[in-house]
Amino acid sequence: HHAPCTLHITLDSFGDDSTLVWNILVLNDYTIVTGDSVGHVQFWDGRRGSGELLQTFNEHTADVTALATNAAEDAVFACGVDNKLIRIEKDAASKWYYCSNKRPHSHDVNALAVGRVMKGSSEIVISGGVDAILCWCRSDSFADGRPRKVYPYPSLGEPVVSISPIQRVAMVQHDDRLDFWRIPRKAQDIVTVPKMVL
Repeated sequence: HHAPCTLHITLDSFGDDSTLVWNILVLNDYTIVTGDSVGHVQFWDGRRGSGELLQTFNEHTADVTALATNAAEDAVFACGVDNKLIRIEKDAASKWYYCSNKRPHSHDVNALAVGRVMKGSSEIVISGGVDAILCWCRSDSFADGRPRKVYPYPSLGEPVVSISPIQRVAMVQHDDRLDFWRIPRKAQDIVTVPKMVL
């Protein structure tokens, strides 16, 4: 049986407004990561019970709405109201440093997760927000990789059509599948390309 542990941390206040902590992430080494209402991502020492502030990152210009870490816990991702997604990494000396950022969304980013799609695959960072788009990129190539976007399905079950005139292919997006059609040069040469079931 373990005794309850209490840890007090003190945040900065700006003007008359108190700083609110929106997210807390506790790593296996008892490092506590917080995301707050003034856009700070802060790392705290949770081992000694002192709540000593280790490092602060001011990369966000508004509230930090979600935090996530990779399996190795050597990278922390943060997103916020400013639609920015940042990566902070830990070096060999256990110091954290700002690595890079992306703006894959058009509005507030409210959800963030890091995981693997399949066993043995690369970890991916997935974000979602007010724009109703899911964005993802590989965790290990976050700085260089371009985020991929998954758009919501069309509403009311009506198909959406996209055409690539150069490739002469049309795509029809239904709720449950994508149909691809090759556009012939002559009407009698119409050929369908196999369907992709979602």
